Amino acid sequence: MNALKEVRENGLLPVPLHLRNASTTLHKEWGYGRGYKYPHAFPQAWVEQEYLPHELAQRKAQFYFPKNEGAEARMHTWLASRKRTTRKP
Repeated sequence: MNALKEVRENGLLPVPLHLRNASTTLHKEWGYGRGYKYPHAFPQAWVEQEYLPHELAQRKAQFYFPKNEGAEARMHTWLASRKRTTRKP
């Protein structure tokens, strides 16, 4: 399913709180940014973290499907290696 089709069928979903910028004290009180893991602070700039809204994550929605050519082939290989090393039992 592509992103546009998802939005048309299910509407806009909120950005997860941990990904939101806590630019004010009130935002911090609401939990914006709480629990965010900065990927560049981890080995290979990768950390297991949910980036999709809860509803999409539950459905295991996927919107990026790299092709097997050019830079996308390298991205495909890299993503596959990350998924193997972070797979939960």
